[in-house]
Amino acid sequence: MVIDDEAYYAMYARHLSPGYIDHGPTVAFVIWLFTLIFGETGFGIRFGSVFLLTLMGWILPGGVLLGVAMLSKISAAFPAIALAAYPLFNPNKRGLLKNPRYYISFVTALMIFSPFIIWNANNNWAFFVYQGSHVTEGGGFNSFIELWAGLAILIGPVLFYFAAVKPAIFCIIKGKKKSGSDAMQFFSLMTAIPLLYFLFHSFFSRMEINWPAPVFFGGLFICAIIFDERWDALKKFFTVQILYSLSLVGIITIQTFFPFLPLSGNSDITNRYFYYSSFKNEVKSYIKDELNGKGVRIASNNFQIPSMLNVYANPNREAVCLSIDYHETLYSFLYPDSSFIGEDLIILWEGNQFPKSLKSYFSKISHLKTFESKRRGSVVEQYTFWECLDYKGKN
Repeated sequence: MVIDDEAYYAMYARHLSPGYIDHGPTVAFVIWLFTLIFGETGFGIRFGSVFLLTLMGWILPGGVLLGVAMLSKISAAFPAIALAAYPLFNPNKRGLLKNPRYYISFVTALMIFSPFIIWNANNNWAFFVYQGSHVTEGGGFNSFIELWAGLAILIGPVLFYFAAVKPAIFCIIKGKKKSGSDAMQFFSLMTAIPLLYFLFHSFFSRMEINWPAPVFFGGLFICAIIFDERWDALKKFFTVQILYSLSLVGIITIQTFFPFLPLSGNSDITNRYFYYSSFKNEVKSYIKDELNGKGVRIASNNFQIPSMLNVYANPNREAVCLSIDYHETLYSFLYPDSSFIGEDLIILWEGNQFPKSLKSYFSKISHLKTFESKRRGSVVEQYTFWECLDYKGKN
């Protein structure tokens, strides 16, 4: 199934724009193009990213790719900073600073990135305000340890060391001049810059485990360099990493289809693939047969739930996300909360109890229907539709 953030990004493709509050526009246009060809299905939504990944081996103008990369994800600015700083750190490459093409490549990237800057300028710098609000959100020592220990376990200790720890050590001691040292300097710099940022950031903000991925962009190349130079001494570590990764992938895959580990609830991460199983059939049929005729808009206070509804049920009026004590999302710009004042809404929420935080925003709340998402006959999640009259808006 298309779940969670994937469904949310599919909503971008329905509302093309030069920028969004939490991303650049490339993801929207890629999904739009390939869903136009293959339809709004799991295959159509995912095909573009896989296809474009296969093109990374081409030799293409670096500035163009850098600009498009930043339009895809602002974290592409990390390798951009590394590219700009590299001649300053490596005396052998100072000649680049006298080469006009070096500067033209960054100007080209900036020109391609400019629509996103213009969109932000016209929308009160929404992306940067949104990102800045998360810098000091819910972090602490425990979340810091949880994040980096989780990354080491997920990636594997061998790869984690050579792709993150080793580059940091190299940058500190600057390495000895030897064959491949230019490459080591470049990729170590590309790794160290995001590593410093995410280490600092993760002290003050609770981060999802995939966010520090840019740390490993350069680290993977460093792994290749080190293992190539010292293959006889390190091949056993390479074998350990491959076996570790294959074992982890295998365990997760088997657990997804044939659960054998004694886990339940959120402790079993593979349950995530079944939390929305009721959306494909029961919820979709209920919306089509019972709710579309009412002309009432479906809403939630979580961006993933309405996105899932829009992908699988495609209600007559697009489902939306409110932002009551919740961060702004794409829906905040398409459908501001203030536009629903005085309107009746149908709220879809997890569980079978209406959220207390939303009760004061409606004059009357009535239970409509509860659905159960099951996995091998066991209920893993419930979702309830509530008819909510006269939305009062936020104070």
